[in-house]
Amino acid sequence: MNKDKLLNSAPSITASLLLIAATATVGWRGYQFWLDYNTKKEVVVKAAPATQVKQERTVQQLAPLNLFGKNEPVAQKKETEDLPSTNLRLTLRGVAATNLEKGESGGALIEGPDRNTDFFRVGENMPGNATLHSVYANRVVIDRRGSLENLFFPEESSSGASIETYASVSRDDAPDYTEPAYEEPVYEEPQYQEPEYPEPQYEEPKYEQPDSGGEPVPVVDAPHDDGSQQAISEPAYQEEPTYAIDQPPEELSEPSNDNSSELSEMDEQRRQEIRDRLQKLREQIRQKNNG
Repeated sequence: MNKDKLLNSAPSITASLLLIAATATVGWRGYQFWLDYNTKKEVVVKAAPATQVKQERTVQQLAPLNLFGKNEPVAQKKETEDLPSTNLRLTLRGVAATNLEKGESGGALIEGPDRNTDFFRVGENMPGNATLHSVYANRVVIDRRGSLENLFFPEESSSGASIETYASVSRDDAPDYTEPAYEEPVYEEPQYQEPEYPEPQYEEPKYEQPDSGGEPVPVVDAPHDDGSQQAISEPAYQEEPTYAIDQPPEELSEPSNDNSSELSEMDEQRRQEIRDRLQKLREQIRQKNNG
């Protein structure tokens, strides 16, 4: 039973011991702080009097120190306008100004003997074993192995072309370019129109009454040489003319009835042939008008 009570009270005993240890530590730290504070308060600091030494220095003594930098003499600007013109096959197409804020040196657009134009900055090598020495508004100076020469813009042509001076513009300063949106072109759909065909008009064929009588004959229009129509009439059938036959002599006998019947049959056949021809002609005319 005592062991069980001891085990149950172990956590509370441990917490009490920890609390006592923490209290003792805090008390000890406070006591040390109090001692240090009283000790510093009793110390009296006495500064020793410093002897002021006045040092006098003359201007001659301060000059070699170069407190404001070295005073370098300004180099006199060398006159370059009277330099001779170069005889190299180079053409000046444009110049670019110097941008001191961005540390960009001037340059020039120069066309070489191969007709190609390149941009050269000051100090860069150019065609013809030359170096770009300096850039001006209307010319550039090139260095040919220590000899300075001028390269001017070409003279203006008669067409009035002017010389342009280009300023040095970096990509950061270039204006923002927005590509326009592509618009599909609108195409109008062609409208189909049905061709108009004139409606054929049927014309009743014309018939002419032959002078000799009989059945009427249809009239057919035939084209002239100039395109006009000409009426063509079917020739009217003319009956076989009758001939007066003298009376045969008495000794001659009259023709037999067989011969007269043969003649009448021949006349009937010819009439039938003519009727057939007319019928075919009418059919051809009708087909032509309907077509």
